[in-house]
Amino acid sequence: MEVSSHPSASPLSPESVQQTGCKPRRIGDFVYDLLTRYEIVSLTLLLVFVFIYAAVASLHKPLWFDELFTIIVATQPTLHKFAQAMPPEGNPPINTLLTRFFIHIFGLTEFSVRLAPMFSFLAALTGIYVFVRRECGVVFGLLAVVLTLSQPAWEYSFEARPYGLLLAFLMLALVSWQSATRAADGTPRQSRHLALAGIVIGIAGSILSHNIGVVEVGVPLLFGEAVRTYSRRRPDWPLLATALAVIPAMAITLPMIRHTNSVIIARSPTLTFPLNLWKVIKYGEWAQKSWSAVINTQFVLILIVVVLATWAPRFMNRSRQTHELDDRDDSDVRIAPHILSAAVGATLLIPITWLAMMSARGWYFCRYGIGTVAGIAILTCLLLARNRIRDRAFVVSLLALFALTYVHNFYHELREHRPTTAADKLVYGDKSNLPIVVSDPLLYPTVWWYAPAGMKDRIIYLGDAQALLEGPYGLVEAGLLAEKPFTSAPLKDYNSFIRTHDHFLLDLGQPEPTAALKDRLVEAGYTTTLLSTEGTERLFDVQLDPQRPPEKSVQGQTDHKSR
Repeated sequence: MEVSSHPSASPLSPESVQQTGCKPRRIGDFVYDLLTRYEIVSLTLLLVFVFIYAAVASLHKPLWFDELFTIIVATQPTLHKFAQAMPPEGNPPINTLLTRFFIHIFGLTEFSVRLAPMFSFLAALTGIYVFVRRECGVVFGLLAVVLTLSQPAWEYSFEARPYGLLLAFLMLALVSWQSATRAADGTPRQSRHLALAGIVIGIAGSILSHNIGVVEVGVPLLFGEAVRTYSRRRPDWPLLATALAVIPAMAITLPMIRHTNSVIIARSPTLTFPLNLWKVIKYGEWAQKSWSAVINTQFVLILIVVVLATWAPRFMNRSRQTHELDDRDDSDVRIAPHILSAAVGATLLIPITWLAMMSARGWYFCRYGIGTVAGIAILTCLLLARNRIRDRAFVVSLLALFALTYVHNFYHELREHRPTTAADKLVYGDKSNLPIVVSDPLLYPTVWWYAPAGMKDRIIYLGDAQALLEGPYGLVEAGLLAEKPFTSAPLKDYNSFIRTHDHFLLDLGQPEPTAALKDRLVEAGYTTTLLSTEGTERLFDVQLDPQRPPEKSVQGQTDHKSR
């Protein structure tokens, strides 16, 4: 047999790769193919890890004011009492009903009251994955999930409030709308009854989860369907009729919103209308303070840089070379304009809900636009895929980077213990048997909830419906006092209390306006003596001053002294 003087290269050798025009497989290719082949396993493992992380993190976070409102309503003995207690809670009933169900099954624990948002957040992540996976593939779908988890808003997955549920219904509506448009625009056209039913459930569920739900779910759908209608040059009447079919949900929530306004908002002096420039500035300050609890600004800037950097060669006449190097898939990724538009609408939910709430309430928290977090993740993945970023190592590296960040946070969460607040140390350590008045209405429910059984009757909040504290605490106090008939927490009337108590303790928070209570007691004839300090909390001994001239005291205090 004749042997060539130039032996042929091995099929796996670099020479053969160069001759055939193929590229050697890298670790990124192997991981990319592995995730694609086992997509169900990959997604399931990721969601299980998220659930475990949320469960562990929830054990380290004390229940706070809003969550305890959910518990108060959910634990009412009858559905009639449940309905009566709903207005101060401030939201439609779905999340609270689910919390009531889990408490009935598992008992009243921190874990049970947070199960509804945990499962809801997992459903939302699944929706994000499905939405992106249909457009860009498995790995981009997983990347969208990890990007969502990398935002601070993921902590609402273990908070007993409706934000996880709101995000889940938003994604149900978007995924169903995506299915409906594919079925209608494809060839041949397919049945979309199930998709239209999903849109109805998603929109109605959003409306019945949060008062801002109609804006949360409506904006992305309107953005997407408006662009789709323009592209098709005709409306999709069956789809539009389906969206209008959920108007009855508004008939349920609008009376509840009006009742909440009359019980809480109308009683707060900080929310009077019309809005002026000062109120708009304060309104913006509230939003700015809550921004970091939802969006990581540095993280968003990194994503913007990544997207712009990958798009830059296209606008510098290098696209041909880039495509030759990066085009490793068999098919091109073309994202429909209406899909991109829906993602843009979701990304803009925080500023849009900010404007919507300005005319409705006068205060705002960025968590009301929690869909922005999903929008950022979805839009980033759509833009990367649309720009033919097909280098598998690049995509896998992004996925690994944010996944490792998430694991790192989980590791530190396992090492953390429940934080002990300054109020805990001051209040729970007192042995005097005197009543302890907690001045901060936002902190009071948590201090009372975690107090030892023997101290619960001693921990008191003083409220005055006729003279609510000024500033944002006025709204908090109004909600707290409105729940007085439905809780065993000792919420006392200020005037009645000072007429019957000469001596008590006062836990005073450092920030204003809680200090106003101390000043008010001094004006009423009491002397205050600082007993101890812990962080920003101060514990005072408060006694009626026997030398106080009666004519300088308030009328109620004069009556008390005459007795």
